[in-house]
Order: sequence, then structure tokens, then C-alpha cells
Amino acid sequence: MRSPQRIAIAVVAVIAVAATTAFVTAYLRGALDRTSAGSHSPMNTNTAAASPSSSRPHSSVQSSEPRPDTSIGEPEPTVTKKGYRLKPSSDVRTNDIDKVDLDTGCPGWGPTSIPVGRKRCGELADLIVEPYGLHAPNDQPLLAPVDGLATHTSCRDRTDGVGTILLEDLHDGAQLCVWTDKHSIAAVHVDSVTETGEVVIDYELWKP
Repeated sequence: MRSPQRIAIAVVAVIAVAATTAFVTAYLRGALDRTSAGSHSPMNTNTAAASPSSSRPHSSVQSSEPRPDTSIGEPEPTVTKKGYRLKPSSDVRTNDIDKVDLDTGCPGWGPTSIPVGRKRCGELADLIVEPYGLHAPNDQPLLAPVDGLATHTSCRDRTDGVGTILLEDLHDGAQLCVWTDKHSIAAVHVDSVTETGEVVIDYELWKP
């Protein structure tokens, strides 16, 4: 009987040793895996920390200097018009599309004693467009080209007006000072000019 008992005890001992070995092996492998995983975490953290720096170029764009505001110190205009289109016309039925009364912002009349053509809300035209260019009524010296930006300040003291500005001297972005028949000052900005003399303007006007 003792021999079978010894064998049984020996088998149990072997199984116990094998189980212990397996447990220790599994434990050591887990510890190694955790150590390996931990060694990679600083790299991921650095990547995440570096991502905000990718936005730094945008901050340099935002910090660029703004364009100067030319309206600073300028009085508030009485009349402002955007995209007013003037087109040459030799037809009495459409002789309002080539003239603008800057004081009202409406199509104006030509300098005639008897108004001819369809009704319009303006009075005497301050700008008249022709295939050859722009002119004031009766070619009076009421127009003054400006090298910089036409403003109330840059137009206020001008005394060197001309009666006509030829089409070849007009271009997109051209700036003009205009004095109206009501003694107002207008700063005219040419948006576009075509070869046929059609002109689109923006303007601000200050009444006396």
C-alpha cells in the first residue's frame, strides 16, 4: 500500500510544481508586457504635446498688422452710393443712363434749359459719361483726379479741377474728386471701366 501512496504523492507534487511554474511564467510575461507598454507612453505624450505647435503658423497670420482705416478723422458722408453704373447714350429715350446727380444719387439732367427725355429723380447731372470719357456739365473744371485715395480730406482743398477726363486716363481703381452744383464734395471711386466707356462707380458725398 505504501508504494501506491508514494506514487500518488509524487504525482501530486509534480502537478503542483508544474502549476507553480506556469503561474510564475505567466506573471513574468505580464510584467514584461506592462513594462514594454510603459516604455512607449512618453512618445505618445510628446506627439500630443507637439500638436498645438502645428497651430503656431496661424497665430503669426492673425498677428499681421491690419490695414489702416482711412475713415478715421473723416466726417460722416451725407450720401453714399455703391455700384452706380453709367453708360454712354445718344438716344433721347435713354439719356438718363449716362448722367448722375451726385447730390441725390439719381440719374440727372443735362445742362439744357429745357429737360429732354424720360422722367428721373435727379436734378443737374454732376458726371456725364461719353464714349471718350467722363466730363462735368458744360466741361466746367469740377473734376480732379487723385493719386491716392479720394476722401473728404484729400478733396476738400483741391483747386486744380478739369472739365473732362479721357477714357485712356481712367482705369479700375481710379480716384476722383468732384464738386457739384450744390457745392458738395464727392469722393468718387471707379470700380470698372470698359472700352466702350461704360463706368461703374462708388462714391461718398458731403454737403456743405
